[in-house]
Amino acid sequence: MVILFPINLVGRSKDSNDDKFEIDEKEHLVKKCPSGHKPINSKFKEGSYSAHFDKKHCDNCPFRKDCLVIEQKKGYLFKVSEKTIHRSQLITKMGTSEYQELARKRSGIEGIPSVLCRRYKIDHLNLPRFTRHQVRSYN
Repeated sequence: MVILFPINLVGRSKDSNDDKFEIDEKEHLVKKCPSGHKPINSKFKEGSYSAHFDKKHCDNCPFRKDCLVIEQKKGYLFKVSEKTIHRSQLITKMGTSEYQELARKRSGIEGIPSVLCRRYKIDHLNLPRFTRHQVRSYN
């Protein structure tokens, strides 16, 4: 199994707690908010999750200032794309010490091909080119 470890993401930083919402990606449903409240209803359409939450829960929520919910007449709407959720989860994961240790190793490993290219010019070596017929005859 190959695991990719990006060490830097460009674009906006994580400024909300959208990855703290409990989302079931198999059923495509928002299960709970960061405070543990269940939504009134939940939908998934065209790569985007949406859920309505009761106004009485969101008005007094300690996470309200960092939350993506939008106030409406009768409640609050949480709407976020699948891509945004995955990005937030990755940013949270990148903040762990285990991930940062692996990222440090990556830069050391990437130095080897760099030295081979710059010092030994392996990109410009004259190697014999084989045709398909010649490659098959070696088998």
